[in-house]
Amino acid sequence: MHNVKVLKYVLDNGLVVLIRPTHHIPRVSTQLWYNVGSKDEKAGEKGLAHLIEHMIFKGTKKLTESDINMITHKLSGSANAFTSYDYTGYLFDFPSHHWQEALPIMADCMRNCTFRQELLNSELKAVIQELKMYKDDYASSLVEEMMAALFSGHPYHYPVIGYKHDLWSLKRDSLVSFYKRHYVPNNATLVIVGDVDPDKTLAEAKKHFEDIKPESQYAKEKFYWRRDLSSKTTVLYRDVKAPFALFAFSVPGARSKSDFSLDALALTLGSGRSSRLYKKLVDQHHLATDVDIFSYDLFDHGLFFIYVQPTPRDAIFDKISNMITEEIVNLRQNGFAPGELQSAAKRVKAEQLSVLE
Repeated sequence: MHNVKVLKYVLDNGLVVLIRPTHHIPRVSTQLWYNVGSKDEKAGEKGLAHLIEHMIFKGTKKLTESDINMITHKLSGSANAFTSYDYTGYLFDFPSHHWQEALPIMADCMRNCTFRQELLNSELKAVIQELKMYKDDYASSLVEEMMAALFSGHPYHYPVIGYKHDLWSLKRDSLVSFYKRHYVPNNATLVIVGDVDPDKTLAEAKKHFEDIKPESQYAKEKFYWRRDLSSKTTVLYRDVKAPFALFAFSVPGARSKSDFSLDALALTLGSGRSSRLYKKLVDQHHLATDVDIFSYDLFDHGLFFIYVQPTPRDAIFDKISNMITEEIVNLRQNGFAPGELQSAAKRVKAEQLSVLE
């Protein structure tokens, strides 16, 4: 069984445990992912999921913020966290002889965070500053505005970080309520990757997490999005010397397990100098200096972005748009050229193997 790439276990309280043993270096990454993100926020809660991510290591009934930082630094580790539309994650990276020290901290933070008001006030200021920095990133701002236009009627319409007016009006009680509602073992996955023994690792996970009670009535809300064949344009006017364009297409979400197909399509169409659009827009017609493709692999519905940096010439956005459309239609009608799909598939497999390392 230990030859399997990723080992999966489910504890009695519903916590999923994924273990990936790899012994190349003496380090271990321990991550706790919660199946909750900004998508799960109600009216008046915008920004709560992200704010809790900021507050989760600020102290529990047993540990202070300085305790958590001291343990991490003394053991030559690092800690981080992240929030998306669909999930929130917390991670510790430690040398392999100290990695178990992450588990009691994570287990304690699952149900016992205190969210002290004075720390909440200071962290709100930090999040507001982060919001300002995010707004100054024009590419991120454009993506955010495009998502707002595309996902009308769905929670993806709202930015993960929330809005300034909502953040200033948030109450500690709302934060605690959201935390207690979603931070339960049967809504979480513990991921442990690195220089570990699977049997001992599972025993450690049980030791620290199995006594945490699940929420038997917990259920995820389902969100409806009215699909439509439509085209929407979003234009942001900013004082920039190098304008850029993003073309976004609605694609199946991560639940559809279409990642491999979308990655192969991206590599063929616009990722890399050998891709069709790079050759066409940059090399042949000199309409752009750069072309790239990236995806937002959201759970419910995904977005497939084509990024173009046009050359400094007037009125070429329409030409670029037309050429992108022509190439997509050509690929849809005529399929891949001989060897094109095989080449893309090999590159996708290589990238996925590197992720496992």
